[in-house]
Amino acid sequence: DKSNNNFIFQNILFIVVIIICVFFSRFFVNLGAPTIFNHVHYLITIFFFLVYLPRTSSQTEPLIIYCIILFVILLISSFLNETSLLNLIVFFAIIFQPFLIILTILKSKINKFDIEKIKNLLILIAILNTMIAYYQFFVENLRKDYVTGLFFSLGTGAHAAAIYNSLISLSLIFEKKNFFNLKKLTLSFIFLSVIFLSSANQIILIFTISILIYFIYNLIIHPNKKNFIKLFLLIVLSMLIFQLFKQTDDYKNISNSIRYADDIWAALIIKYSVFSNISVFFNDYANYLFGLGPGHGISRLAYEMEKFPSINFSKTEVSSIIYFIQERNWLNNHITGSSIFTLNFFATGIYSELGLVGLTTYLLIWFYFFKKLRENKVCFFYIIIAIIFMFVYRWQEEPMFVVYISTYIGISLKELIIQNDKIS
Repeated sequence: DKSNNNFIFQNILFIVVIIICVFFSRFFVNLGAPTIFNHVHYLITIFFFLVYLPRTSSQTEPLIIYCIILFVILLISSFLNETSLLNLIVFFAIIFQPFLIILTILKSKINKFDIEKIKNLLILIAILNTMIAYYQFFVENLRKDYVTGLFFSLGTGAHAAAIYNSLISLSLIFEKKNFFNLKKLTLSFIFLSVIFLSSANQIILIFTISILIYFIYNLIIHPNKKNFIKLFLLIVLSMLIFQLFKQTDDYKNISNSIRYADDIWAALIIKYSVFSNISVFFNDYANYLFGLGPGHGISRLAYEMEKFPSINFSKTEVSSIIYFIQERNWLNNHITGSSIFTLNFFATGIYSELGLVGLTTYLLIWFYFFKKLRENKVCFFYIIIAIIFMFVYRWQEEPMFVVYISTYIGISLKELIIQNDKIS
């Protein structure tokens, strides 16, 4: 019995199973598995969390408290708006997945060798993603949104392939001190090339802003000549990247279509006016505080449940009306425009369904991670990227992004605990 318990709690089986289910589910579906298999990772995440939950760990207490507060907000919102139990369960599975993964990792007995295995597995997935993207581009002659790497049959597949490889590249470049390791840099640039194969050029913008924020933060905290030079070089590099982007077809198309900067400004105003558009549906202060209830706003759940009319979800017309507002402007439109200008981004989803209290609590959890891991360069970037993405698109509800980010944050927190235990 003892050996069996050691096997369950001291290996990395739980996180490997979740990773495989997220990154390879579409392979299994193409081989004949039912499409519901694409969502089975939510159930597996909850299952492993419940298995590990009885284990005591003082390191998890702050995060558990935050999660309990967020869960209570979810219950209040559901009760006030009379949402179905199914809405509540599915919303919980989507929104709480990153926190359940992190808590499971912290409660597990994985060691530094297990952590290296997890990191190597994630790199291997990036290699496979790159190989498939190159095959799609050079052999199948696919272009832009059709170069999806591992994430075929996914609406955001091209962006998912580019984002995943970009995240892995950041970890390779900034995780170790030997920045100019030739093998590491070469592999990173090969991974980053998927951005250009899939024409997911907006990813460059988000990642550049994140890196810029890091160097500005570093200069404020440690104001010295070295950090100033780093920031200056990054600005120069950003300008060079922009000049390269100006040579691409995407930039030429945008330049031809957008005659005035007013078009972009108007699209941004429409995008972020969605907060006031949503507030129109709030009947009282309770809605401002706790939202319209899970699935009753513009979260991923609100749109996904339209695909399952036979399932007894409770619904509203809010998502349809916001979608109509979005489609009226060509830059916000999901076909003629860009995902950068979409009205359906994560922050509005949380605001519409859990209100100001829910959105604030969710952000506080991520700032808690930032406080714990701000000295870790890779985690600094990841958390800043995650926060920026909350106000750009629904990446906090995309399994690939959520599972990767939460896994890396989880193992980084675990490394911190291991180091502190050694010191003490």
